[in-house]
This record gives sequence, C-alpha cells and structure tokens, in this order.
Amino acid sequence: MRLSTFSVCLLVISVSGDLLERKTPNCYYGREGQVLVHLFSWKWPDIAREYRPWWERYQPVSYKLDSASGSRDEFIDMVNRCKAAGVQIYIDAVINHMAGIDAGTGLGSGGSYYNTQLRFDGVPYGPDDFNTRCTTGSGNIENYADEGQVRNCRLVGLLDLEGGKNSVRSKIADYFDDMLQIGIDGYRIDAAKHMWPEDINATLSMTGVTEDKVEAFVYQEVIENGNEPVKTSQYTHIGRLVEFQYGYKMGDIFKWQHIKLSSLHNFGSDWSMMPSGDALVSIDNHDNQRGHGAGGNVITHKQPEGYKLAVIFMLSWPYGIPRVMSSYDFDQDWTGPPAQSPADGESCGSSWICEHSRGSASFIAFNREGGELNMNLPTGLPGGTYCDVISGDLLNGVCTGKTVTVFSDSTANIRIGSDSSTPVVAIHIGAKATGSVVQPPSGSPVTRPTTQNTGSVSTTAQNTDSVSTTAPQRQPSTSATPTSSSPISTNRTIVFINRLTRPGEDVFLRGGLLFEIT
Repeated sequence: MRLSTFSVCLLVISVSGDLLERKTPNCYYGREGQVLVHLFSWKWPDIAREYRPWWERYQPVSYKLDSASGSRDEFIDMVNRCKAAGVQIYIDAVINHMAGIDAGTGLGSGGSYYNTQLRFDGVPYGPDDFNTRCTTGSGNIENYADEGQVRNCRLVGLLDLEGGKNSVRSKIADYFDDMLQIGIDGYRIDAAKHMWPEDINATLSMTGVTEDKVEAFVYQEVIENGNEPVKTSQYTHIGRLVEFQYGYKMGDIFKWQHIKLSSLHNFGSDWSMMPSGDALVSIDNHDNQRGHGAGGNVITHKQPEGYKLAVIFMLSWPYGIPRVMSSYDFDQDWTGPPAQSPADGESCGSSWICEHSRGSASFIAFNREGGELNMNLPTGLPGGTYCDVISGDLLNGVCTGKTVTVFSDSTANIRIGSDSSTPVVAIHIGAKATGSVVQPPSGSPVTRPTTQNTGSVSTTAQNTDSVSTTAPQRQPSTSATPTSSSPISTNRTIVFINRLTRPGEDVFLRGGLLFEIT
C-alpha cells in the first residue's frame, strides 16, 4: 500500500522576490501531496516553534541555556520554583557530539557562532577538540560490530568530540558545574554508547556536587543490541542506565499481547534485564516512539488503552526507577512541538500528551486474560471509599466514575471483567472520597497478590521511593508500659519515614490529631 506524505508550506504576510516557477509552491519535501497552511495573525516566534524539528535539540552549537525552550533566566526560575515544590531537575546532557557536519555556518538559537568545519565559538571548541581516531572512509559509523567505530566515528554525521582530551573534559565539566550551581540534581547522558566509559567517568570526577552535597544522579543512554561489542555492563560503575529491554517487553505485553500477565510474577532481572539497582525504565521515549533508536516494538500514546495499562504497571511494579514520558502528538517523525504551551490547559489531551501524574500511595489491579477477576485483595491503603481513577476522578468530593471500598483491614473486593475495554482498577490516597471505615464481610478470604493462577496482577505502591509491592504494616505495640517521660494521659505517636534520609536532614511532617487535647 502506498502511503501519501504531505509537504507543508506556510502562508505568512511578507514580501518576496519573483519566483522562477510561479505555479509551483516548491515545498521542502517535493511536489506530491503539497498543502499550504494559512497562519492568520500568528507571531513569527510561534511559527518558528511550531515547525522546529525536535532533533535540533540534539545538535548543540554551545552549552548556553538560551534556546528554543526559553532564556537562561527562565531556566533558573523554573529550577528554583520546582525545587521549592520538592521536585528535582535532571538535564538531558548532549556531550558526545556537536551539530551535524552538514549544518553549515550560522548562529544558534542562543546567538552563538558556529561553523561545522569544527568551530563552535560559544563553548569554545576548535578543530583540535574533535575525534581524529575514526578509521572509516566516510568518517561516520559504518559497522556497529566494530567497537572503535561506535565510539570514535560520527553518529549519523554528528561531529564527534574527543572525550579523552582534557580540554574537552574540562569544558563539559564547566558546563556541568554551571548546572549544579543553578540547582540541578543530575544528568541523562545522551548517546553514552558512543563515548568511552572512562571518558565519561573522568569528566564526572571533575565536577562538583549538588546543593544537597551529594553526587549528581546519572543515567545513561546505551542501547545494547544483540551481539554488538558495546554492552550496558561496561557503564554500570558510572551510574544507572536506561533499560531499553523493559520498553520492548512492555510492548510485547500490552501492545502485541505476546506475553501473558500470568507470567509476570518475577518480572525484572530474571527476564534478561539488568539488576534493578542499575536500571531506569520507561515505556517509550522521544526516539523509539518515532521508530528511531531501535524502536518499533514499543507501545506509545497512539495505543491509549494499552499504554495506560503499561504506565500503571511500571509505576506499581518494583523494578528500576520509572520515568514517565510527557510529550506531544505527531504525524511525521520530524514534527516539532506545538506552538502553544502545555500549561495552557486546553492543550493537554490534544496536541500535548500529559501522562505524567501519579499518587503517593496506590493500589492497581489488572485482568487481561479469560474469566472474571473477583477477589478480596490487600491494598495497603487505609479504610474508606476511593475513586477508581481509570474510570473517573475525584471531583468536589464525589467520584465521577466507579468506586472501590477499602475495608478496615485494608482489603477490598476487586471485580474486573475480562471483556472490559479497560480491564484495570487503580486507586490512590489522593482519590479518597470518604473516610468512613467499613468492616470486611465475615468469612471473606483474602487473596495475596499473585499471578501464578489467575492471569491477573495486583500491586501496591506505597510511595515514589518504595521498592516493595506491599509495604509492611507496622502495628503499634500493646505491651509498652508508660514511663515518667510518657504519662498515662499522653498518646505517643511513632512516625516511620519510608525514604532514605541523610544525617542532619530536616524532615517536615504535616498532619493533625484525631483526638482532643485537654
């Protein structure tokens, strides 16, 4: 079947010279399927943002923060506001290369002069800072079975930096230190596969620490394919790595349904994936959702029902550190982001895909196989009535979709038909409609989370830092005897903090007392 590709030309109010072919619009991608767009009253910067290819972000000409995303001051303000809200910021660090060799000469979005004859004034980099160890005739990677080519030659024409030189390492370290002083907490190392591990490690060792006086968090992009010599295990001493096999397996489970849920009881490193402590996992990313970066088998927002299930599973299953994608819809793989901001409200759910919210304590149950799931399951949540956030939400104290009653013993009766269009139930502490506690029905057996017999999965995630499917319930001691420091009229409260803390760290607790003090 032949697929039509539309070339887009823009109609803006301006002045141009005579054209040699007055009846041909000469759109960028050729003459077939040409379409004009009348951008009435649009501002020039908005047009530029609308049609800026996304991959330009991965062809830097400097390390300046003035870019299509905003100014340096706006970046600093964003970091400060996020930090004040308890949100940490990790930057996407493109340090393997600069712009492509065919980018020519010009000024970057931050005003830096560049010439792809190996001159980038904004850093600055010159000819001596680029790799001269490539042995291919084209200067590009031609054989991924050759480790030297993978790390010394140009990735799809991108000018490869010589990471073994101190001049390059020091400039990247200066860039990282600038980011740390602003307040960022870590880095995603783009294209780490194409850098020698010792070069990455040496560069990071030249940098400082975060505002919290700890080493910056690091996760690296290393796509391991089959029998290629570059392996993720060569980078685990540096930091975490994106486990790309995770996304492929999520596609097998929730897109193609090649794998049954009943087999997921040991999902993780037993499935030929790296140890959990080394892994950062995601369902998809900006590359493979477009078919790049060994993509094609992943599930994306374009399959919304399965994608929703996959994200829920990832957020509740104890393997690796989860990363949720939050991107935008696209028709062509080169399409840049929409001009309107995702914060405009109406943009989310249409041009922007805003699938990046999660609760702090939650319970999720799936059923994608034959038969009805009808079980009493432990949720790890306090008793009360909760809104199923898959079928609706909590609005003004009322559930707009289905409800789930959690009994006083934290169990709930979960019923999910296998023929449901969305065979999943999800509740969390932020979607609790009432606090009325209901006793469990007498004689109701409780089925502990299992996937071996029922073809379903249920998990409980206590908070974002938890690595257990169900957090242990700590019961207060009944044998403690009051002492002189704890008179009989005093209630003692013990608070367990389910996260790693550091010596000297202040912990803020917010809450109230459920009894009167006289």
